[in-house]
Amino acid sequence: MPVAQKLDAYFLRLNRVLDDIDARFDEALDLSQLAATAHFEPVHFHKIFLACLGETPAAYVRRIRLERSAARLMNRRAAVLDVALDAGFGSGEAFARAFRQRFGHSPSVWQAGAHAASRLTAMHQHQAWQRPAQPLFSTSPWQPDTDTAQRTFALIDGFPLGLSTYRPDCSFFSLRTLAPQRIAYLRSRGAYGGHVRILWSRLIAQLGESDFLDDKRELIARWPDNPSITHVSQCRHEVGVVLRPGEQAPACLNQRLIPGGLHLVCPIDGRPEEIHRLWRWIFAVWLPRNGLCVANALSFERFSLADNPALHLPATARVAGELCIPVAEA
Repeated sequence: MPVAQKLDAYFLRLNRVLDDIDARFDEALDLSQLAATAHFEPVHFHKIFLACLGETPAAYVRRIRLERSAARLMNRRAAVLDVALDAGFGSGEAFARAFRQRFGHSPSVWQAGAHAASRLTAMHQHQAWQRPAQPLFSTSPWQPDTDTAQRTFALIDGFPLGLSTYRPDCSFFSLRTLAPQRIAYLRSRGAYGGHVRILWSRLIAQLGESDFLDDKRELIARWPDNPSITHVSQCRHEVGVVLRPGEQAPACLNQRLIPGGLHLVCPIDGRPEEIHRLWRWIFAVWLPRNGLCVANALSFERFSLADNPALHLPATARVAGELCIPVAEA
């Protein structure tokens, strides 16, 4: 077996660990169980995880829990103790100590408005970031994007400035109960923006090699991290293909389940910066105006390959599909 294929198989095992952590977000995680998920010896797993991700398993779990909690606490109606317990902390005091250490504020101060300055700093950091996206467990280097404009994925008018005069057509928005879906996917990390095209290109190439490529395939894109909270170097991207009933993922891809439930579904047809602005407007204006909030699950975009033949081309290309945002009553 070529070395590249051996490495891909190795990294697929590590991605299974990350999926297991996501699936058991609020549980006590045992190192030996995580090692078993990836079929590594427990005595070596800690070092392998640290070498590949740059942080220990415990540090990774702690960071993800705190960052998700910080995102939930941007909603002033969220109860701090509920957020703490949902994140796996045994008490509000333990959560407050860890939160202050990570974000420099207590949870209540963050919730009262301290998050605004932190978010703006993080967004500027993303815009200034000039390194290419880092492939998460990839065997080939990614080339830097020399076009500065393509790296500027976020508009510079801040949150929610500039949205008050924005009037998108929301007549086609709908609330739908979506069924769970299994996807086969690739994951990377780095600044959000045009670099995700490289990930799409790699996915489409691997689907073609596995005879999984046809125009009726439904494709999915997810961003598990909030770029206004998570450091630019650790923001994750996932792009994948929906698996049909009884279908197994190609050996070169991981697979996972996307939960179903009530979603706001919004048609999209535009350039990435236009779609990003629509995302922001929905979160900052449309949802609160309609008595809704984002549910505790990940949003995603879905497309068909037939409608997006240039999905893997430079970010100037238009994208057509749907935004799918899990929602609940506020």
